[in-house]
Amino acid sequence: MHSGQIIVVGQTAHLNSLAESLRQAGLPASAVPTLGLARVNHGAIVIFDDQLTDPVENARMVIDCEGHLLCLGPAAHDAATRTELAQRASDKGVILHEGVLATTDPCLGQIQSWISDGRLGQVISVHTEDYSGDKPASTRPVSWRHTAIASILMGQSPDTIRASSHAHDTAGSPTYSVCQLLTDSGPASVLNRTTVHPVRHNRIVVVGEHATCTWIFTEDDESELRLHPGHGAAEIELTFGPDQHTSNLVEAIQSLDHESTTPFAHLNTGLSGLLDLINIAAISNEDISMVDEQTDYFVHPTTVVDGPVEIGAETRIWHFSKLLGPLSIGEKCSLGQNVVVERNVQIGDNVKIQNNVSVYSGVILEDDVFCGPSMVFTNVGTPRSAYPRKGQYLETRVRKGASIGANATVVCGNTLGEYCFVGAGSVVTRDVPSYALVYGNPARIRGWSCFCGERLPFGIGTEEKEKATCAECKRSYSRDGLIVKEQD
Repeated sequence: MHSGQIIVVGQTAHLNSLAESLRQAGLPASAVPTLGLARVNHGAIVIFDDQLTDPVENARMVIDCEGHLLCLGPAAHDAATRTELAQRASDKGVILHEGVLATTDPCLGQIQSWISDGRLGQVISVHTEDYSGDKPASTRPVSWRHTAIASILMGQSPDTIRASSHAHDTAGSPTYSVCQLLTDSGPASVLNRTTVHPVRHNRIVVVGEHATCTWIFTEDDESELRLHPGHGAAEIELTFGPDQHTSNLVEAIQSLDHESTTPFAHLNTGLSGLLDLINIAAISNEDISMVDEQTDYFVHPTTVVDGPVEIGAETRIWHFSKLLGPLSIGEKCSLGQNVVVERNVQIGDNVKIQNNVSVYSGVILEDDVFCGPSMVFTNVGTPRSAYPRKGQYLETRVRKGASIGANATVVCGNTLGEYCFVGAGSVVTRDVPSYALVYGNPARIRGWSCFCGERLPFGIGTEEKEKATCAECKRSYSRDGLIVKEQD
C-alpha cells in the first residue's frame, strides 16, 4: 500500500473530493489547482485532471523529480510527446499511467462482471453517442473516454485495432464525427460525436450475445446502467454516483506499486496511439491500421513503399508520398505530403522535408537539414530525353543543419555547407560555404547565418577577418574570408 505523498492537481470539484477521500483513507493527500503550488518528493504519486491545459511540462517535472504520474485522461495531445514522456518515466524508473478516469469507472466494472458471469455474453458491438448540445466543440473528433471504454469492452488491446473515421468541420471546428473501430475478428465499435445538437445526450450501448446494456451519463455526473436480457425491456437498473467512482480511484491508488497489476494497465501504452490513429483517419477519411506492422515510426497508408527502406524511430511520412528502396531515413524525420525519395538516397536524423519535394538519387541529407516546400533537387548535369544517363548521377550533399527555402533549386554536384541558409526561390549553381546566407539567381553570398538561423553581423569580403556574437542565441563566431567557425 502506498503511504507517501499524494498530490491531486486540477480545479474541478471531483478532484477536491478525491483528495478528501484519500485523506479519509489515511493517505497524506493534498489538492492544488496548479503543480507550481506543491513540491514533488521522490516516490510521490501525482494525479492530473483530464481538464488540465497543456500538462506536458508539469508531467516532465513530476517524472524528473522521480514521482509517479497518474493522468485521468491522455498524458498529452500528440503521440510523439506521449512517447517521450513514457521513455522519460522508464529511464527514471517511475510509473506513468493514462486514461485512469475510464478504467476505474464503476459502470465499466459492472459491465465486465455481466460479461464474465454470462448475463451479457460475449460482446458483439459497442456503440457510443455524445451529443453535446450548446457545449463548445472539442478539439478531438471523438471522446477519448468513449474510445478507451470501447477498446476495453471489445476485449482488445488498442494496438490491435483499426480505425475508420470521418469528421465534418464547420469554421475549422469538428461539429460531427463518426468513427468505427475494427479488429480482424471479434466485436466492433462505432463512436459518434456531435457538437451541434439541440439537446445534450451521452451514452454507450453494449450489445452482447444474450443481452444489451445501456450506459447513460447524466448532467449531475451520475451514470445510469440498464441490462436488457434478450435485448428486450430492462430488468436491472443501477445508478452510480461520483462518490463510487472516487472510491474506485482511492482503492486503485492504495494498491499502486511497481509489482501489482493495476486497472490502468490496459491503456498504459495503447490509448495514445489509438487516439492519434482516429484523428489521422478523420483527416483522411480512410481506414488506418495499427495492427499491420508494429513499428516505432508512422507511414501513412497512402504512401507507396517500393523496395527495402530503413526508417528510424519517431519518423513520420505523410499522405501520397513515395519511397523507392534501397534507401535509409533516420530518426525523428518528417516527410510531408507528396514527397518522393529515390533509390540510394541517405537521409540523416531530424530532417524536415516539406510538401512536394523530390529527393533524387545522388542526394545526401545530413542531420537536421530543412527542405522547404516545393524546393527542387537535380541529379544529372546535362539531361537529354533521347540520351538517358541513368546511373550517372552527380552527388549533391547537404551538410548538417542547412536550410533550403521554398521553391529554391539546387543544381546537382554541389555541396551546401553546415548551417548555411538558402533563401526562397534561389538557384544554387556552386558550393555554398558553411553558415553562408545565399539567395538570388544565381545564388550569391549575401551574408552569414547563425546556428539558430538569425543573421550574423559579418561582412562578405573575402579578405576580412572578424568576430561576432548572435543577438538571438548569443553564440560567438569568427570569420576568415569565406570560412566561418563557431567559437567555444
